[in-house]
Amino acid sequence: MALRRRTELVGHDGHESGAALLKRFGANVRRERVRRHLTQEQFAEQVGFYPRSIQKIEAGEINVPLATLARVQAALGCDWVELLGW
Repeated sequence: MALRRRTELVGHDGHESGAALLKRFGANVRRERVRRHLTQEQFAEQVGFYPRSIQKIEAGEINVPLATLARVQAALGCDWVELLGW
């Protein structure tokens, strides 16, 4: 894998790796949560998760299913583009 910017890994086909996508998504979730002045605990309660799950999502440590993405997006009330960074 080649390096594109410092934090994004890119495969030989030029596409972002899954790990880089998860990290970007997690950073975007954190940015939107903080923008709304929510702690991880408050946000976890809104979404119906444990706070540790929110920590892992924000750190890009876990791959989340589409249903979870939808719950996070609905709780934050933000645009999909803001969360996915596209």
